[in-house]
Amino acid sequence: MEDFRGDFYNFVSQMHTKAYRKYKQTDKVQQEREHYLDINREKFQETLNALENKERVFIEEYIDSLTYKESCANESMYIAGYRDCIKILRELEVI
Repeated sequence: MEDFRGDFYNFVSQMHTKAYRKYKQTDKVQQEREHYLDINREKFQETLNALENKERVFIEEYIDSLTYKESCANESMYIAGYRDCIKILRELEVI
């Protein structure tokens, strides 16, 4: 059973990455966000570098934690969607 879970999570991770890449290519709002981040990356880095070391480290750690939390939430929702799909297919007796 553990092998199945590992395989399932690996499969879900690969599908999540593929779906995210497709989303980034087709979603206009996402493309605008990516563009904004790209053009402001240097300014953001300069702003961080202008801060005292303690403040810069705090902001970097905070952003890393926030990003990780959001990433985990997205991964959990994606897995939940797969599980819901499997439940529906079982209810319909497709599998």
